[in-house]
Amino acid sequence: CHAMPKQNYNVKFCELCSNGCSYLEYCFNCDSSSNCFGCIGMRKKEYCILNKQYTKEEYEEFVPKIREQMNATPYKDKVGRIYKYGEFFPMEMSPFAYNETNSQEYFPMSKKEAVSQGYKWYDAEDRNYKPTIKAKDLPENIKDVED
Repeated sequence: CHAMPKQNYNVKFCELCSNGCSYLEYCFNCDSSSNCFGCIGMRKKEYCILNKQYTKEEYEEFVPKIREQMNATPYKDKVGRIYKYGEFFPMEMSPFAYNETNSQEYFPMSKKEAVSQGYKWYDAEDRNYKPTIKAKDLPENIKDVED
């Protein structure tokens, strides 16, 4: 898991879940929820799968089947890495490029190396902005600003 407070427990393969979450798997940005699988942004919910509410009995019946299917037909990324149940989210699902993370600080790679291993890479755009007006020349009142 990533970015979890101390009061959470039995939370697996999740990110940014807070305020007393328990028994979550593969969830993102959930709050005060329990017994959820594959949910995003749930607040004070329980027995949900992919953000759909189920009864406790249905939930307890479906989740083992989902785990089984995740192992039987694992996700395979672009470079051939296999993700079965128990793996964290694939790297290609990361909202960040390799060179935007701390990984680049501790395990530096060139763009070519990172891309060949299936990581995203961010090339910053050239920012050569030229100001049209200096801060000291700005009007004191918004009424004095032209279109």
